Amino acid sequence: MEIRSNPDRLIDLAAVHARDNEALCSAVGTIIALKTIERPSEAMLASVNISLWSLVREIERRLRPTTNQDEQYKPVTWDLLRNSGLLTEPVLVDYALARFVEGQLQRSIERSSSAAQLDQLAVKLLKHADDWVVQAARNFLAAVSKSQAPSIDNLDPQLFHKLCWQIVAAWEILEGQKDPNNANTARNILAQHDEARTLKAAARKLVFFVASDFRDALADPNEAGLHLFFAWLANELDIDHDHVVRLAASNSIAPLATMLRAIEMDQEHAMEVLFLMKGFELKPAEVNMFEESYSRLLPIQALQAVHSWRGERNRSLMGFDRDESALP
Repeated sequence: MEIRSNPDRLIDLAAVHARDNEALCSAVGTIIALKTIERPSEAMLASVNISLWSLVREIERRLRPTTNQDEQYKPVTWDLLRNSGLLTEPVLVDYALARFVEGQLQRSIERSSSAAQLDQLAVKLLKHADDWVVQAARNFLAAVSKSQAPSIDNLDPQLFHKLCWQIVAAWEILEGQKDPNNANTARNILAQHDEARTLKAAARKLVFFVASDFRDALADPNEAGLHLFFAWLANELDIDHDHVVRLAASNSIAPLATMLRAIEMDQEHAMEVLFLMKGFELKPAEVNMFEESYSRLLPIQALQAVHSWRGERNRSLMGFDRDESALP
């Protein structure tokens, strides 16, 4: 009766439902036809440039210690690498984007978490009875301490190899001659790179040792910390660590909710994880859809969806379906 007698109230109510319906359709569309690599925002593209800039500069300094050490100094090979398209290869861009959204999620958890310290689980494992677990925990915490800024020490070996040799080749083009010292130094740098010391590898190894005994702790990003939680989730789902990161950071909660359903996380716990990672970004329509649909989605269906996204991402990283306008 109130609505019938008050046209303004009817318009307001219709507007609310229109907004919720739009959000609901968007979320459903994400589930049905998720694009594993969302179009990056301007902030994301700027972050990619900054990350790659830092990595190129660091490799140049390792190759030639006499290179200008000023943080504002432009890498010698930057323009050539960028203009030739070598810095827009999907694997490099994907890696840099994963680091950007990982940082965003980390800050979200730190704002939402009531815990005084993240990565509590790794600290507790330093007192584990198994020496292998203790060493893995030490390596992980050491890698975390080095992960505050882009560094080749945390770069995937394949990407490090690719980027290092691209810089060597660019230097030779700029100087118009081959310098054996560049190649020899590059080999030494690559030989000294320890994959086990990278953050992703250290997290994966620690999860491998403790997954069966600490499943509940690993399933709680508030206790395990973001890196161990993602490493555990990637292991459970048999997909790449960075893929988990990108899916979790999606504009919609659907990908993260689907991954949590695929590992059969109960609905209450899943909602806690969503609130922890998304916080005030959660849309009412998405929350309603989650509450109504989460338990109806069979875990096997959720897992099939995740693995179909894995196949799409692999195609993207190999250069298929590449969106040039979405690259820096």
